[in-house]
Amino acid sequence: MSDATYQNEALAGAIGLFDEPDALLHAAGKVRDAGYTEWDCHTPYPVHGLDQAMGLRPSPIPIICLLAGFGGAGLGFFFMWWTSVVDYPVLIGGKPLFSWPAFIPPTFEFFVLFAALTTFACVLFFCRLFRWHSPLHDAD
Repeated sequence: MSDATYQNEALAGAIGLFDEPDALLHAAGKVRDAGYTEWDCHTPYPVHGLDQAMGLRPSPIPIICLLAGFGGAGLGFFFMWWTSVVDYPVLIGGKPLFSWPAFIPPTFEFFVLFAALTTFACVLFFCRLFRWHSPLHDAD
């Protein structure tokens, strides 16, 4: 970065380099205590306790995806029941129109499909990966 100062521009970011994880944890605690809310730490390896030092809350993604999976399983099961009993009933050999054991594998697949798609969408949303430009990565 150049030493030039620009008027009427907000500070886009600050960078600090630390040799030890303990120094990073201490600095993260100081930044959190100073009241900053939009900041991040980048390390080449996991630093245990960094999320607590940063004051991060647990992610809501697992609960959202579990609910979406159950919703998808219910929707898939309802769709299979409605198709085989109401919309297009086919009586074959006197067997019942709806036999639930046959629909367990597709119901599981609906669960996995809805949970996976919701996980992908939630990661894009919560990590703000749809943001095309960050002033932190400017070369100027």
